Amino acid sequence: MRPSPVFSRSLALAVQRREAFVPTLFAYPGQQPVTMTPTYAALASAVPPQSFWVALVDGDAQELGRVLPVLKQYDYVAFAGNQTVNVLPLACLRPVFQQRSFQLFRVLHDPDCPDQED
Repeated sequence: MRPSPVFSRSLALAVQRREAFVPTLFAYPGQQPVTMTPTYAALASAVPPQSFWVALVDGDAQELGRVLPVLKQYDYVAFAGNQTVNVLPLACLRPVFQQRSFQLFRVLHDPDCPDQED
């Protein structure tokens, strides 16, 4: 599922205007107008973006175990698709914006949030 060109351009604007970290914007090294700092490159390589989808939308428990510790390093996470997106309820995600095919969540940095969901 590829986001629309308009959505992709809005991601580039988020990087430029809000200093947002958008790992999927950098899907093709050497072909992007922006580059990651070493800190963000390490964060992006810790868990690939598709693992977030597999864990938090598809509900794969093994991927969830890999994603949760890395997710704590993010402030927000967004999910977009060509069809309805249903993100699994997670204690450390607070919905910010939800539409049928796009959802944005704030990651709660609460010590009570588990490294793995039970």
